[in-house]
Amino acid sequence: MKLIIKHIIPICLLFLIIGCYKDKGNYDYTILDQIRIDTSQSNILAEYAIDRTDTLHIVPKIYYNGTLLDNSSTLADKVSLTWSIYQNFASTNIYTVDTLGHTIGLKAAMLKPAGNWVVKLTVRDLKNQTETYQKFAVTINETISDGWMVLYEREGNSDVGLIVDSRVKNNIVKERLFIDLIKNSNGSPLLGSPVTILHPTSNLTRGGDLIVASKHDLVGINKSNFEISYPFNKLFWTIPKNRNLIGYTTNGSKEFALHDNSLHNINFAVTTSNRNNTTLSPAIGNAGIQLAPWQPKKYLAALDGLVFDSAAKRFLKLTSGAISFTTFSNQPSTPYSLDNIDLDYVMADWGYGNGTPALAHEYLVMKNNNQNYYLLRANFNSAVDNTIPVSKLDISHNPDIQNINSLAVAYVGQYLLYGARDKVYRQYFSTNQVAEPLWTAPTGEVVTSVALQKFFFPSFHLANILPNGNQVVYFATWNESTKNGKVYSYKIDQINGNLDLSSQKVYEGFGRIKEMSYKWNI
Repeated sequence: MKLIIKHIIPICLLFLIIGCYKDKGNYDYTILDQIRIDTSQSNILAEYAIDRTDTLHIVPKIYYNGTLLDNSSTLADKVSLTWSIYQNFASTNIYTVDTLGHTIGLKAAMLKPAGNWVVKLTVRDLKNQTETYQKFAVTINETISDGWMVLYEREGNSDVGLIVDSRVKNNIVKERLFIDLIKNSNGSPLLGSPVTILHPTSNLTRGGDLIVASKHDLVGINKSNFEISYPFNKLFWTIPKNRNLIGYTTNGSKEFALHDNSLHNINFAVTTSNRNNTTLSPAIGNAGIQLAPWQPKKYLAALDGLVFDSAAKRFLKLTSGAISFTTFSNQPSTPYSLDNIDLDYVMADWGYGNGTPALAHEYLVMKNNNQNYYLLRANFNSAVDNTIPVSKLDISHNPDIQNINSLAVAYVGQYLLYGARDKVYRQYFSTNQVAEPLWTAPTGEVVTSVALQKFFFPSFHLANILPNGNQVVYFATWNESTKNGKVYSYKIDQINGNLDLSSQKVYEGFGRIKEMSYKWNI
């Protein structure tokens, strides 16, 4: 014990001496600038609940060494600001951190899908690179309802916008505009240029999914939040090796994909009404055919498909249960023969069917090698092949017909509209009058799409689900210099196609618009 005490006492004395030693070294110390974010004023909340696409407005006070900063040029010499948003909930989709702005006050639309998010303000001291943070919890509520869908191309990819107003939805309280719904709901747009968008069915047991097709992708999308519920590989029975889509359509109980020069189909009427258990069947096609990007929405339910063979320049049908296409029988030479038409497909739309929307006719713009243009009218609802051709009109003298890029046919009145360059033209096909200019786009804009408000299920019109069927028209334009796509909507007389120019509404912020159609949310 004496030995232990003998050694412990000197060690304790040594530590005492070291602790009393005064460090007289020469050191430099940096006092950091003080950044303070004050959210105690201006009604700033720690948590926000907001509807999707509504604007979140937060204006904190930021002090730099006691001085209140503003958005003047002196701010750039001291600090940088970044507002960002990131998800704070579990999801099958992993979303990127997006930047919302770089000013003191945040004023940004909340475009993310429903869920809990974090909005963060980062203030970086540019002198010493330190950062100060302030976070805000934001709950985004889903409010995507019925509306007018806009399919467009932006930077080579495809996305969708949605217009919700009193013209397309009954009893609307708040008009809304959604932009880039696929990107904002899933993290990225669809690859490739747009092909078509379709809300196929009113059968709720299928989930009500939208179908969106781009050149390199095909997806089923939840109608309420626009999240992808069926990616490409879940829509096909046998997953195609290539991705080359040119069309997707429905005639009610069946759906069809034109992909890589072949037809894939689903027949919900004989299989199941649930998309979870039904996928597109293996490809159907004949050697040597070249499928045009066309499939009518109105034709005989007994058929499993209709196509146009661009190589042989003829229409082909797929009879129920068949695995190859066949020609139409007993074809007359006038007004034209479905089996030997000798014309190239340009574009088509469904419309007036002798006053019965459920039995609407197909209207096709076609041309020959001499650049003569024709309007073909066909009743594919007929069970007798030789009664399908209805009329063939020479429309070669229509203005700008060689530049036609979109077609809309009325289903009440006997007229059609088409877009070409900066104009929309109207033609009364019942009298075969030469088309006349109906509307001219503002300077710098060209027309890219024309659509009448209509839906291929007649019950939507009869039940007044679609409130202004055939009484509202939409003109889409593109400004190459500003890269801005716009939609102009007008009231239109459903019988004669006269525009009410005083009723104009304009929506913008889209890409180059390819197609427009109705979305329901029953």
